[in-house]
Amino acid sequence: MFSSTTQLAELSPELLTRVLADGVFAQACARAQLIAITNWTCYPHMTACWRKLQTEVFSKLTQRPWFFVDLVDPSSRKETDIHEMLKALSEFEKSGSVVLGVNGNEANIVARLLGVPSAVEEPQALQDQASAIRQKLGLSQVVTHCVKIAVRADAKGCVAVTGPYCANPKKSTGAGDRFNAGYAGGLLLDLPAEQALLLGCASSGFFVRQAQSATALELADFLEAWSQGRVG
Repeated sequence: MFSSTTQLAELSPELLTRVLADGVFAQACARAQLIAITNWTCYPHMTACWRKLQTEVFSKLTQRPWFFVDLVDPSSRKETDIHEMLKALSEFEKSGSVVLGVNGNEANIVARLLGVPSAVEEPQALQDQASAIRQKLGLSQVVTHCVKIAVRADAKGCVAVTGPYCANPKKSTGAGDRFNAGYAGGLLLDLPAEQALLLGCASSGFFVRQAQSATALELADFLEAWSQGRVG
């Protein structure tokens, strides 16, 4: 299966000007507790679009929402593009609290460009790296999710949790998205760092075993089974 992404180049500041004209997007953002900003890598003009949204929409918010940012593997983009994106990423902090969510590979790419050491999938190394990235970019949180471990760095320090590892997943593509969804849910529920990470891990853990997203009830049942050591 091949996917065509050439049409994504149509998303530009000029297109945004037309889309934003009716005010619907701004109204939705004004009511939002969390705004997810995803797939930067796939859109060649996304950094310019971020800056336009920051100026015309986000700077006018009266609340401070969470901005959850998922880049998608940026290895296909030029280093100059990534550097410009990281500068724009930090600017979101003027309007809300930014969470940069990355997998281990994405974390190492960002780290290298920031002069931060690479990390293997080991709790202390991941925590040290996430903390250094957060400080370099001036973000509220950096969350790194790997196959077996997830970590969060914020102003209070770092937390690491071990997820429900699945040796034979039915499906792995999309597991990171489910982790992000579960973790974002934890933010909206105002859960402590460890619990928010565990919710993300559970959401991902259910998905890789069932090849579908969990309902709220299924996720609750999975969490209970996991806590009792009944998840294989």
